[in-house]
Amino acid sequence: MDGHSSHYTPELLKYARDNNIIILGYPPHCTHALQGLDVVCFARMKEAWKEEIRKFEDLHRSKVTKGDFTEVFGNAFLKAFTVPTVLAAFKKTGIHPYNPDVITPRMMKASEPSSLIGSLPIPMPSPVRAVMAAFNARSYTAADLDPDNFRAPPVSPAMRPQLSVTEPTTPTTPSRIPQPIASGSVLPALLSSSYYTPSSRMRVMTSALASTASGSFLVGNPRITSANTIASPVYGQPVVLPEPDWSLIHKPPAARSPSKAELKALNTKLTLSLEQSHAQILARNSVIEGSNAQLAVQSIYNSRLNEALNTKEHKKVTDRTQLLFPGGGPRVLTDPMFIQKVSDDKAARLAKVTARAEGVKKRSRAKRMKAAIEKAWEQMGVDHKAAITAYDAQCVVLLARGVAKNQLPKKPKKAIKPKEVELSESEPELEGSDEDDEDE
Repeated sequence: MDGHSSHYTPELLKYARDNNIIILGYPPHCTHALQGLDVVCFARMKEAWKEEIRKFEDLHRSKVTKGDFTEVFGNAFLKAFTVPTVLAAFKKTGIHPYNPDVITPRMMKASEPSSLIGSLPIPMPSPVRAVMAAFNARSYTAADLDPDNFRAPPVSPAMRPQLSVTEPTTPTTPSRIPQPIASGSVLPALLSSSYYTPSSRMRVMTSALASTASGSFLVGNPRITSANTIASPVYGQPVVLPEPDWSLIHKPPAARSPSKAELKALNTKLTLSLEQSHAQILARNSVIEGSNAQLAVQSIYNSRLNEALNTKEHKKVTDRTQLLFPGGGPRVLTDPMFIQKVSDDKAARLAKVTARAEGVKKRSRAKRMKAAIEKAWEQMGVDHKAAITAYDAQCVVLLARGVAKNQLPKKPKKAIKPKEVELSESEPELEGSDEDDEDE
């Protein structure tokens, strides 16, 4: 018997025990190899079922309806569940003749968690892998996720032309600062050595993502839903850059020595072409940097989706199969200890249902009590107002008869709001009380 909870009720197991019937429970997620119905019989049943449907439709020129189901299914069942088929199922699973070797270790191998693996369609370059390793190994704090912390100082447009940084000829560690060509071309805040430490850079990247509306969920711990999507790449218009004079590279040497004016003009052309080439290299590097950043964001997004899938697939940590089949091994379901465990589990579930029903009833009565108190309090207010009106009229009459004011009767006082009122058990429930209680 497989591990479905509806198959091993306490009543069934007690009946089997009393009648000397031994029921064995398959290990969870192994029926595809151990259960004869799954291995042989159902495959034959599917073929027979399709064949009978085709015959019925060819004969009657109509689809199979509910009224025809029993006949069609009965014919397919008789064709599929024959004696040879059943014997083949016992043999295929190694039950009879007994042969444990038919179940190989490969058949019992745990399934690959394919739904938890997400990867990008192209290999990621080393910078992206480095960023991903840093993000996956870091646990974020409230300070990291605060957009107001560690925000990089803005660079004014007027200072952008002055920013000129050399490309280092040797690889640099994250803690080293590339030195600018022109002194004073980088803001003083960026010259701080603490700004370029790995932890500081991670805080800057984290707070930068946390400050965006479409990317804050990548670094926080929210519940990922279908509404959480990363922004699509923005493909801007290509910048039109002046083309260098590439012919200067292949220009043949002059037959005569050039004059000073010619050398000066050539030097000017070479300098201009070098600046144009440098601008194209910077533009290319900017495109590569943006592409790598997009890959890193997509990879972070994949990691968050994997976490959400993992949480969803393992949310039933108290599943009855895991409680009653610990370790994933087989069970003798008619064992007295197992029957007692199933009975206790059923009693616990019934007690939970009863407690929930009592809670619903208690909350419903509390709502009815509150409504009755409000109704009584409202009626007491109406009665008090009527008493005040009658008192004022009586005072007018007494004063007209010459009664002194100090001889007038005392003014009626308003009663105290009641805390409880009598409720009849036959009093109808408030409309929607059950639904509201369930929602709570």
